[in-house]
Amino acid sequence: MGLKDILDEFHGRAPTIPVGPPIGDLDEALWTYLRRLGEVEASEVNHDLDEHHPSGAYQFCPRQRVLAHFFPHPETTEVGPALRLTFGWGTAWHQHVQDHYYGPMGILLGGWRCVGCGRMVTDAFLPPPCDACHPADEIARWQARPVKANSGWMYREPKLRDPEFGIVGRCDGFLRMTPWNPASTRALLEVKTINGAGFTRLTQPHDSHLFQAQVYMGLSDVPVTWFAYYSKETKPADSRPRVFRVSYDGGATLEEFRRRIRLWRQTWPTKQLCGGICESLVDPRAKYCPNAQECFHDDIDAVIERRKARTA
Repeated sequence: MGLKDILDEFHGRAPTIPVGPPIGDLDEALWTYLRRLGEVEASEVNHDLDEHHPSGAYQFCPRQRVLAHFFPHPETTEVGPALRLTFGWGTAWHQHVQDHYYGPMGILLGGWRCVGCGRMVTDAFLPPPCDACHPADEIARWQARPVKANSGWMYREPKLRDPEFGIVGRCDGFLRMTPWNPASTRALLEVKTINGAGFTRLTQPHDSHLFQAQVYMGLSDVPVTWFAYYSKETKPADSRPRVFRVSYDGGATLEEFRRRIRLWRQTWPTKQLCGGICESLVDPRAKYCPNAQECFHDDIDAVIERRKARTA
């Protein structure tokens, strides 16, 4: 640490960020940045093997976790520039409909952060404009409007946990189905964005989304989930979301997720190859499994035992 670094730390000054080279091609510069961002995040990620996310619950397989130890496929988990943009569109749309549609409708209950001063309110519908950031007459005008608009707050997605099983995730929101009435019927909100082709064929929620929502309902004791699927296309016919109402299954899905986690905890220390979640290679889940080919190989058990013996 040099003298300037010591003085900056003493005076609370932020370190100077090095100036980069001039940008000649904006498109290429963005792609390079996204690629580099993925590399940095991959090097910093904390691979907590006993933290389980509901978003990945449908695909969670103890057998695959053991197979991935012996047959790693790091390329299947890399977030490249194109995939990052896809994720980015979905994240932005989630925030938009929460802050500008469901929040102003008076049905989204939870935590809100003022985008001006960072103040937080909890267990609330969309608040009036923050009195620390807005004059009284502006607040009064918002309150008098028959149809509300965003008032300068950002919704904070509820965090759900099951510490015993290491389950942690964020649902898209808690709904109250009578606007501005916190005592009305409760529901979960799940917002999904899909491409135009998938949207056209959509007749019910995807199996993975149903599994995820059932886990959320089990963790939050909420009886219903409303799915709102939005198309990424811009055609007017695709603008209105397709909405599905799903009831809680009484805990069957959450217990299945917990069963897999228990099996994972039993088999991982010895790298024992247990049963999987797919019946065959044509199982829909096998299509997205990076270790499907190894999983159904004729002598995979013997191969695993030989690899274990070499590393013993």
